[in-house]
Amino acid sequence: MTPLLFATPAGTKPSAFPNFLSFQSARSSAAVQRPRKALSRRFFVEPTRPELLRVPARHDQTVVAQAISSVAERAPGLVKTKALIFDCDGVIVESEDGHRIAYNEAFAEKGLGVEWDTEFYGRLQNSIGGGKEKMTWWFEQNGWPSGVATEQQQNDFIHELHVSKTDAYLRLIENGLLELRPGVRRVILEAADLGVPLAVCSAANRRAVEMALSKILGSYYLDMFELVLAGDDVKKKKPNPDIYLTAAGKLGVQPADCVVIEDSRIGLLAAKGAGMRCIVTFTDYTANEDFAEADAVFPELGDFPNTCYVSVKDLWPDLS
Repeated sequence: MTPLLFATPAGTKPSAFPNFLSFQSARSSAAVQRPRKALSRRFFVEPTRPELLRVPARHDQTVVAQAISSVAERAPGLVKTKALIFDCDGVIVESEDGHRIAYNEAFAEKGLGVEWDTEFYGRLQNSIGGGKEKMTWWFEQNGWPSGVATEQQQNDFIHELHVSKTDAYLRLIENGLLELRPGVRRVILEAADLGVPLAVCSAANRRAVEMALSKILGSYYLDMFELVLAGDDVKKKKPNPDIYLTAAGKLGVQPADCVVIEDSRIGLLAAKGAGMRCIVTFTDYTANEDFAEADAVFPELGDFPNTCYVSVKDLWPDLS
């Protein structure tokens, strides 16, 4: 990948950097750090996911190749040579703390006496993808409520709790409490103008994804996307690469010709496991994660009149 341009926080002349290491000092600056509350040890259990320390082996991409061939046979003009794929939470929408608030509202509605503070949630969301998976992990580590003993009871409990959490999250969106990240609409317009297909691949459930995109991104921009995949559309969540491989097949593009924009390590691993290029726009929650495998790392996509860190022509210099 051609190195992207990065303007330093001090506003000095932009310089090309090919990897994460040259950006380490900027990521550790006070400007990108989030004040953390004192951690409550009573509820804290460290998420241990050693498999996240390495990039997973790429899946056998025969399924993707077959899907692309099928598209080519049915409609040759639909086979594309490039695609730009966005994660939703933390990439399009500044929403991760909104999710934390929604989890806590759901816990409070059930009288569970559980509250995830910012420090703990930062660890959790950087280790486990998917809302049901996060809550299941939590109760497996800390004990299930009284009367929730069998596997079926646990599944029903998590389902009901997740519905409550999603309802709380949708209320935050309806009340205008979540914002679009800088540069997202600019990059979408650039891609559309250059004829680059657009997609969203999110680990969140479809109800939340569609509401966030329609209300915060806006229908005008959403209509420019050819594909939106949510966590409901695949069996395995990120860091498993299935959602990205599924997107490549549906778009009719080779994974190696896709560029993914992610904000977290588990999303990065999913993209790289699918054989795609990946740039990271980190958030307050993910600023200190290891993004060594990323093609480039930035604090945001950037927008005028401030620094624009990423343009679609940076991703594909051959585009006119």
